[in-house]
Amino acid sequence: MTKCWSCSKTSRFDHGLKLSADINSIPRSDGDTIVITVSKVDDTALVSFYNAYPGLQALRKGYEVTFIVKNEQRSALIDTLLGEITLQFPLTPEEARRMNPDTLTVYKVDENGAVTKLEGAFDWATLTYTVVTDHLCRFYLAAGEASDQPWENHFADVTESDWFYGAVSFVCRYGFYKGTGPDTFAPHGLMSRAMFWTVLGRANGRRLSGDNAYDAARAWAMEAGLTDGTDPAGYITREQLVTMLWRYAGQPESSGDLSRFTDAESVSAYAVDAMTWAAENGILVGDNGALLPKSVATRAQAAAILQRFIDMILQ
Repeated sequence: MTKCWSCSKTSRFDHGLKLSADINSIPRSDGDTIVITVSKVDDTALVSFYNAYPGLQALRKGYEVTFIVKNEQRSALIDTLLGEITLQFPLTPEEARRMNPDTLTVYKVDENGAVTKLEGAFDWATLTYTVVTDHLCRFYLAAGEASDQPWENHFADVTESDWFYGAVSFVCRYGFYKGTGPDTFAPHGLMSRAMFWTVLGRANGRRLSGDNAYDAARAWAMEAGLTDGTDPAGYITREQLVTMLWRYAGQPESSGDLSRFTDAESVSAYAVDAMTWAAENGILVGDNGALLPKSVATRAQAAAILQRFIDMILQ
């Protein structure tokens, strides 16, 4: 299928690929029309390309992107831009479950057959892989298969009998969490605001590690509208954590309510929509019929909430 679109800033096509570009960077007159065409690469070309990458066939998706500027007198194909264009490649839940996100990449194949690897960022909230390029041609999405091996537990304070074992395995396998030491996870340790910004940043595909990880995570979270960035060392309550997660998810609407919980009235007004959404979708399950919105979240509780959120996305 081929889709053409006259575009001013951003277009989303039937098959899901999203593009955005600063069209003012392209020399043109006000009377020109910009047409972006996105075509799926045919099966013969897909087979030919992926045969060269036997270890990266958990995904087999290719797109050809063209950018045309035209008016009544002329039409010009633009393959190299003065600025960069952003491409967002969508994955289905099945594809996301099957692939290893650490191996996910996009290969750009130009008109001369030259192959360039584009590093990008995979966002678990939207199941999209984002790359930038200044050249439009063919793009192939590739990834290796997810590991079927059990998680190797290096933490002395986490055992298989713990209620949070599965959550800890999940957040560590996908790199959302780091341990607090070589052999400690500190599941009962309290979660700070900066810690949770960092966790969400990693889920968004940000590479956050080292001494400046918290500062970088804070800057990203503020820019994304998840937080005002205050009190990074302060401990995060359950309702604050859920509200940040809800904002990260795009502030989805919810048709439920919190009346079944014994302490529903204690939820802060700003957090009602977020807590309702989380409870309705099984992301927040409560404790003996209570939400405990003002209680500080532990690292294990935050891990479990994040795992349930991503499980919901992958359903």
